[in-house]
Parts: sequence; C-alpha cells; structure tokens
Amino acid sequence: QQVTGLMGAPPPARVADEVYARSEGNPFFAEQLVADVLARPAGTGLGRPGGLPTRLAELLTARASGCGPDARAVLTSLAVAGYPLTEDQLSGVAGLDLEAVRAGLQELAAARLLAETEADGRYRARHALLAEAVAAGLLPGERLSLHERTARALEASGEEGLAAEAAGHWAAAGRV
Repeated sequence: QQVTGLMGAPPPARVADEVYARSEGNPFFAEQLVADVLARPAGTGLGRPGGLPTRLAELLTARASGCGPDARAVLTSLAVAGYPLTEDQLSGVAGLDLEAVRAGLQELAAARLLAETEADGRYRARHALLAEAVAAGLLPGERLSLHERTARALEASGEEGLAAEAAGHWAAAGRV
C-alpha cells in the first residue's frame, strides 16, 4: 500500500517485493527506494549497480563514520560477510584481536548500528541497507580481501551448512 501510494499507481509486483525486501519494512527506507525508482527511466527497476540512492547511502554511513577504527573494521566485516558472524569469526575477518572486536561491537551497539545479538552469539549490521552502503564504500581490493577472509572464517567454523556461503565469498574474492 505504501509503494502504491508513493508511486501513484499499483507498482509491478517485483518492484513492491524488492522495495519491501530491501527496506525490511522500514517506511523511510521504502520511501527512499521508491523515490529512486521514480527518478529512473521506466523499466530500470531497483537492480542497478551501486544499488542505493546516494543520499540514503550517505545517511546510512554518516553515523558509522563517527565510530573509531575498530568499530568501523567490525562493521565493514559484517557488511561484506552479509551473514551473522561470531566474535572469533569477526576477529579473523577484521584482523583484530578479540578484545578489539568486543570493543568495536560495544561501540556499534551504542551507536545503534548493530542488530540484536543472535541467540547463538552471532552479530550482524542493524539493517541490510546499512551493510550494503558500507560495503559499497570499499575499494575493490578491500572488498576482495574481506571476502577471502570471510570465506576462510566460515570454512574454519567446520559447519557444513556454511559451505555455500563460503563458496559465494570465494567467488566474490575472484577465487571460484
């Protein structure tokens, strides 16, 4: 209903579905994504490279820029992983010792950039669009390195259910 109201007409189902999925139901994020769709030529949808409207990406990353280097390293690791990680996994991906990871997690939680801790002690960015904006701001070499370290951390966990996730990160690191 919100997307219909913003667009002035019922949207194609795939647009409404994608806006809802990417905004995770957040009305402000949905509004920004719809405004971006409306600003583009017809038929180009939401799936363009770069992904986020510039203003929304800047808004999402502004709070993160006020965090210290350890917190930013943890957030960047979570953003690239796209999957909840444990403190040990974050240590390997971010290249920080456990004490620095914990301090970074505390700072991110205080800044409301961290989602509630998963029941199994894993962490993730507060919102998928925050993770997308943070990951998009990385240099290609940084992104490749983080994907490789994420793949290694997931493989080291020994959880067979993470094989596909690790394979995706190997592919993103250019090591299919």
